[in-house]
Amino acid sequence: MQETIELESLATTLVKVGVKDEFAFPENVGAMVRLTKWTGRDSVPNIQIRPQIVTIDKDLCMEIEVRNPFKDKKLFLQKQDKIACLSVLSGPLNMSQFDREMSPQDFETDSKKWFRVAPMVLHRKGTLDRITIHPGRAMKVIATILGPIKKYAGKEIMISSLTSNKEFPVDSQVTRICDNENVGFEVRNRTNTTMKIFKDGQEVAMLSVWATVKLNPNHNRPY
Repeated sequence: MQETIELESLATTLVKVGVKDEFAFPENVGAMVRLTKWTGRDSVPNIQIRPQIVTIDKDLCMEIEVRNPFKDKKLFLQKQDKIACLSVLSGPLNMSQFDREMSPQDFETDSKKWFRVAPMVLHRKGTLDRITIHPGRAMKVIATILGPIKKYAGKEIMISSLTSNKEFPVDSQVTRICDNENVGFEVRNRTNTTMKIFKDGQEVAMLSVWATVKLNPNHNRPY
């Protein structure tokens, strides 16, 4: 919840909710997502929320319809209450339709694009505390996914560079998530000096899923 509101008995109203900070990527503005009632820890039990498709607006917030089902009782929703769960309208990517030489971003259309969902972190594993890549060479790097996305195991996803980490250049590429929630992707050194990457638990790349981000108006309804 982005604000505190009072909900009259049997009333239905629109309330403003925001994307959690760790998943709030500006590139996802304008995309449609599915919102359902949050029933996990710290949920608000008395309200009713039907499944609905909404659009992420420019301040990374959305409006969701909420109903008070009680005849003689007001409900109060507090700022920061957890009331809804966001689902990305992701689907399979048919790689046979595209040229392997194309950048994954070139696959995007008005209705389908890569939806950013989680950063990748480079942890120290084994005895090596750094990765060394010589000029003109490439190396496969294994990174760990941040965030609860176990359901994406085996799914084709896109790995791309983080603008906040220019020392770790990553060409946008399509790969798959392993069952252990790790992802292997290629890093190429296009400089004239040896690249040394220390495994310090830093965010090194961005993971995106292929998603429908704009629905036909006739399909903009609860599932």
